[in-house]
Amino acid sequence: MTTIPSQTRPRRAATVRHPALTNTNRERLQVGVGEEVDIYFDPPLGMSFPEEPLWWASAGGLEGELSPTLLGLSGSAVKFTDPSNAATANVRVIVRDITLDKTFTVREPSGVDHACYGNCSSPWTNVGFSWDIPGQWWTGGGQTNTMTNHWSQSFSIDASGTMAVQKFGHTATRNTNDVYTTIH
Repeated sequence: MTTIPSQTRPRRAATVRHPALTNTNRERLQVGVGEEVDIYFDPPLGMSFPEEPLWWASAGGLEGELSPTLLGLSGSAVKFTDPSNAATANVRVIVRDITLDKTFTVREPSGVDHACYGNCSSPWTNVGFSWDIPGQWWTGGGQTNTMTNHWSQSFSIDASGTMAVQKFGHTATRNTNDVYTTIH
């Protein structure tokens, strides 16, 4: 058996593609539903069939190169998409006779922490409205999930054209010069 010196031994890494607003650590193992995570060896493994790594996921989905044996995905990297519901999801890779697992805790959303709005043309007047929003989410053709709590969102615009969106005790404003502010 050949031993690879530790300074050149590939490191298995996982990087969340888009940092969360509440946790920007892109190497975290606690993720939200539908997040995408790149899992890879660094440096890439230079192996070919039949010795190349084989990947599987216990929940969610994997994208990558299909193994010639059709038993899973192969290669030095895959994209893992978290499942649409809270779960513990394990991504397994087998390299020769070694099995490596990376376990993710998938959390469902408990609310929405940002607001966005479009452009409003002049002339402006003082006006506003509120609406109740039922919380629902789904990922990639999965089932629709419903949150038990609804929330209220308010929109207003004043005579100078400054818009405001309020929810969860947070306010985001934008004036006609595209100056944005947030109040927490």
